[in-house]
Amino acid sequence: MSLGEQFDHLYREYAAIDQSELSQSDATLQRSIAAALQGLRDMDQKCVSSGMFSKNEELDDVPTGDLKFLAVPYLCGDLLIRVVDTEHLSHLMEAKELLTRYMTKCRLLGLVKEEEYRNLVEVRVGDRQSRIERHRKDKELVAKLAELNQRKKRLAKGRPAAGGQGD
Repeated sequence: MSLGEQFDHLYREYAAIDQSELSQSDATLQRSIAAALQGLRDMDQKCVSSGMFSKNEELDDVPTGDLKFLAVPYLCGDLLIRVVDTEHLSHLMEAKELLTRYMTKCRLLGLVKEEEYRNLVEVRVGDRQSRIERHRKDKELVAKLAELNQRKKRLAKGRPAAGGQGD
């Protein structure tokens, strides 16, 4: 089977996973993800070792039939994010590397303009910062609520029970 045929086969597997209505943790889906991921990792290694895309190549220099192979790191990264096991953090880090390599190659080939690339990176950083800020505020609110509950309990101990003398 040619590399192009392998890609087409693996892409069909990826599309089936992507459109699946099974739970992310379903054993059948996880086996499909693992199989597709292994095939795409092998293909990625072949693309890298063959020098299919050089660093100083422009989009016009890439054969049309090879363009689909640009998506291999993206597909690997996307599948890695979907893997459910005890290695989640390492999968996320590897996915980040693959997705960054994909975006960088797209930028180098002119598929993504420099400004758009920077904006995408800034959005990711901004999203992270807003999540961190939201988490910090949530912790502060939980602490304030706990403090208010403690005050309420202390005040309740010092007061007569409701329905007592003041009625």
